[in-house]
Amino acid sequence: MLPQSQGKIFLADERGLQEHAGRRRYYTFNADGFYNEHKTPFGALYALHEDTLDAEQSITLHVNAAAEILLLPTVGAITWKDNTGQAGQVVAGQSLYYTTQQDAVLVISNPYENALVNFLQWWFKRSAAAEYSATQLTAFDLNLHKDQLISMGRQCRIGKFNGRAEAVHSLAAPDQGLFVFVLEGAFEVQYRLLNARDGLALWGIQEIELEALSNNAIVIIAAVPLPAQYDERQV
Repeated sequence: MLPQSQGKIFLADERGLQEHAGRRRYYTFNADGFYNEHKTPFGALYALHEDTLDAEQSITLHVNAAAEILLLPTVGAITWKDNTGQAGQVVAGQSLYYTTQQDAVLVISNPYENALVNFLQWWFKRSAAAEYSATQLTAFDLNLHKDQLISMGRQCRIGKFNGRAEAVHSLAAPDQGLFVFVLEGAFEVQYRLLNARDGLALWGIQEIELEALSNNAIVIIAAVPLPAQYDERQV
């Protein structure tokens, strides 16, 4: 068994909530007027939102600093375009890794006439010296690769597991932590129980061990750069 690790749980029912006509957003970390002293960002991961858009609704995202953004539809599909003329569509079973500079504007829309869409936004700080912008669309089949963690780009992985299936995930670099987000079902991760939409920040570790506690449980794991001598006072 692996030794107990340093970590902090972000419970689903403690997330911030913002509702407007045609859209709803849950906040794992402080943002947009939601503030809780215990919901500070985790290292380079400074935003994790879950959005639901009504039919034909859109949201506009303003990038105030160089960022890496992972967009992951969980229900339906989203279309996107930015102020440079780039555009595309991302469907459930795909992820979009979008890197951009400061002052970019990104519009995300629900293309359906009579259906809701749901998607996640993961925002990571990137070096201001990084001059390039890029997009990477990744497709994955959770049923074909069950009980495995599949890459979604940017050192982010997703996996769908049968009950009691286990996995071990190792860090690629010593200055990283991991953020675990349970999309569906329940998991035990480093001896901590996580249910749907719960998050877990982990640091000071080399690898983690997880076990699915329900069938068709889905988990997302993101490697997160951390400052030197990271401790709980910073999360």
